[in-house]
Amino acid sequence: MGATLADGGVNPVSGERVIDAATCRHTLAVMTTAGLYETSGDWLFDIGLPGKSGIGGGIVTVAPGKGGLGTFAPPLDAAGNSVKGQLAAAFLSRRLGLDLFASEPER
Repeated sequence: MGATLADGGVNPVSGERVIDAATCRHTLAVMTTAGLYETSGDWLFDIGLPGKSGIGGGIVTVAPGKGGLGTFAPPLDAAGNSVKGQLAAAFLSRRLGLDLFASEPER
């Protein structure tokens, strides 16, 4: 799903549009502003990408135009987000230069 959202609603395997572009844009906006509960602002500052966590330990992170990342790793922090999933997303975002607010990858 992350890869489909990253591609504007087109499934990267089938090439089929499964979400219209406007809905995809709205979904990414909500993920950006509220996807990690009360820590969404911290997530955006640290990772710089839309993300959505689930109370079971999963996180979907979307790099628009590039791809998606799915993590699953309990335990959760006080806000209900995967501790290790956040660390993995932060590392990859920085290392691969995916952060929407950074101008170059961290070396």
